[in-house]
Amino acid sequence: MKPINNILVPIDFTETSVHALVQAINLAKKSNAKLILFHAFHRPMVPVEAEKDIEVSFLEKRKKSINAKFEKLLEEQPELTKTPHEFHKELGVSIDCILNAIDKFNIDFILMGTKGAHGFEAIWGSKAAKVAKSAKCPVLVIPDNTEIGQIKKIGIA
Repeated sequence: MKPINNILVPIDFTETSVHALVQAINLAKKSNAKLILFHAFHRPMVPVEAEKDIEVSFLEKRKKSINAKFEKLLEEQPELTKTPHEFHKELGVSIDCILNAIDKFNIDFILMGTKGAHGFEAIWGSKAAKVAKSAKCPVLVIPDNTEIGQIKKIGIA
């Protein structure tokens, strides 16, 4: 089995994604892997005549906001400071950006959270399911309030 060197953790700063990050930190420590925390964001929808001015201003504010959220995350998750990691943000559609990040950052494994129903139906039709279906590497989708050590079943399709 190929060693896990780089773990991608898509993060949107929700409770679900932060919970997945906590689980990824634990996995990274056990496997001596580096975490790649990744956030994708979208362009604003604005009238064409105002597009250029609003877009530039919005994107700069959005980037600053994302950086501030990453800094806050470091404060709230002190174990992250003890784990090799990088933060990356990218403008684009989240699923496409996540899939492109696999090659861009030499990702061996993706760990992402999911919210909602329990079992396999928790990811069916979700972003997580779309990533798992198309990714070139293993993807672990972990439901809210589940710890990696508590996992009893893994669905492989």
